[in-house]
Parts: sequence; C-alpha cells; structure tokens
Amino acid sequence: MKKIFLILSFILIILSSCDRSGVFEEFVSATPYEFHVIAVSDAADVHLKPISGVTVQLFRTEAQRTAGTPIYASMVTGSDGAAVFTESILNPNKNIDEAKGFYYLKLTKDGYKTSYATSRYLLINDGHTHQWVQMLP
Repeated sequence: MKKIFLILSFILIILSSCDRSGVFEEFVSATPYEFHVIAVSDAADVHLKPISGVTVQLFRTEAQRTAGTPIYASMVTGSDGAAVFTESILNPNKNIDEAKGFYYLKLTKDGYKTSYATSRYLLINDGHTHQWVQMLP
C-alpha cells in the first residue's frame, strides 16, 4: 500500500510541475465560407491548366443533375479557371441544415464538353473549400 501511495504521489508531482504556459491559438474571426470549383485540363498535379469560360452548375441531388433541373446555383469560371460560390449563394435562406451536404456538379464548355463531379460533404461553416474538376476533351 505504501508503494502504491509513493507511485501515485510521484505521478502527481510530475503532472503538477508540467509547464502549461505557451502560445495557444485563439479564434479571432470567422473566414467567410466559399466553395471554389476549378476547371482544369489535366488531372496531374504538376500540369494543372485552368480553363476559363466553363459553366459550373450545382445541383442538390444526382437525379436533379441528370434531369438538368432545378439548378441550385450556376456560375462561369474566370481567367483562373475558378467559379467561387460564396455562403450567400449556397445558403440564401440562412438555414445551414438546408445548405450543408453534397453538391452534384455539371461543368460545360462550348456547349459540348461536359464533366461531372460530386463535392465532398460541405459543412458551409467557415473557410474555403477547393475542388478541381478535369474537363474531358
């Protein structure tokens, strides 16, 4: 019993003497939410070539994407190949439960080149999410 008491005392002394000072990250401000869809010509990381003028359409279900309606949001990529969907576009009703989840993407260029993708599960809460989609020839 004395041995157990000595071991526990030793552990408590060690734990209480640990220096807990230091720099801790503190949440200062929220980063506005954005979903960046970037259209590229090559899937290899070293050859990413952005494509401008691609129409990016977002749908809430795969069936809606197949039918082509209703489109949840749509945007055309800029010179950097990105279409940036902000929180106000993805969450217009200010109801996070309606906005979070998967998005089904349809990318079209020149009316005939089409690529499909599914987003990761988006929480629509803080920060920027990027998704690169290869446009098939």
